[in-house]
Amino acid sequence: MKNLLITGGMGYVGSFTSQLIKKKYSKIISIDNLSRANLYSKKFCINYKVNLDDEKKIKKILIKHKIKTVFHLAAYTCVRESLKKKKLYKKINFIDQINFINLCKSVKIKNFIFSSSLSIYDKSNIKKDLSPYSKYKLKIENYLKKKSSKNFKVLILRYPNVSGASLKGDLGDRNFHISRIFKIVYSKIIRNKKITIFLDKKKNFPIRNYIHVLDIAKLNLEMIKMINYQKKSFMIYNIQSNLNLSNLDITKKIFSYLKKKTTIDYKLINKFESLSTIKKKDNFISKNFSFKNSTINIITKSNLLWFRNKINKTYF
Repeated sequence: MKNLLITGGMGYVGSFTSQLIKKKYSKIISIDNLSRANLYSKKFCINYKVNLDDEKKIKKILIKHKIKTVFHLAAYTCVRESLKKKKLYKKINFIDQINFINLCKSVKIKNFIFSSSLSIYDKSNIKKDLSPYSKYKLKIENYLKKKSSKNFKVLILRYPNVSGASLKGDLGDRNFHISRIFKIVYSKIIRNKKITIFLDKKKNFPIRNYIHVLDIAKLNLEMIKMINYQKKSFMIYNIQSNLNLSNLDITKKIFSYLKKKTTIDYKLINKFESLSTIKKKDNFISKNFSFKNSTINIITKSNLLWFRNKINKTYF
């Protein structure tokens, strides 16, 4: 792991991945500008506070630490935010990403792992109306395919909805810029506010696939090992657990844990968020991987422990 760099190593998924690697090996190198980071996770990695578009500084870091494998997690991750801030997402999630990939190739990085998203799909097909967030994920995938070679192996992981916190409630998502469904529902309940739940025109609740962040971290570690033995220059894996939930399912589960309810308001869903789980194909990693923490009970309980943690006293 000494020749590994993680971008966004102090973000949500990055912090859990860094923590796991530190437990098994040692601190790893990270670049994270800390704009959406969990500062608690600084003890898990050696982080350089640098923006992804600062090519000179990043090049020095890559050369200094003799980096051979890059696990690229750094990006903005909210569909709704991308609809409101299209120019920002174009720069951060597309232009800066392309330049970073070219930089990695120029310094002879051998392995490049990219975190993409299942949000590009709707019912097993690529969506016709992609949000800026999903559109740029797909564009980067296509660009990496063109750039991949025997000397620049690419592995793409398409994540589902990642949720949950550590089982002790001492590490979780500290991104103040977006609101995930578990946080939204919890916040509304403790304030006795109305909860909005979306459904489609046929009055069906969109189903999303969920995976616990601990399981994603374990998968990431395995993928870091696996890419060294990857024979093909380019591979994509769709990641999907067996946990498929609607927002109504999540709301009812939190109601039961808190033993408290509030009013639910039903509205028509935005076309960019009408997500669905997709049919499993040959490139589903879940065939050979056990996501033991990815249950509604574990995800809900760990989230609630995290939300109640004293370090989150100003979080809600």
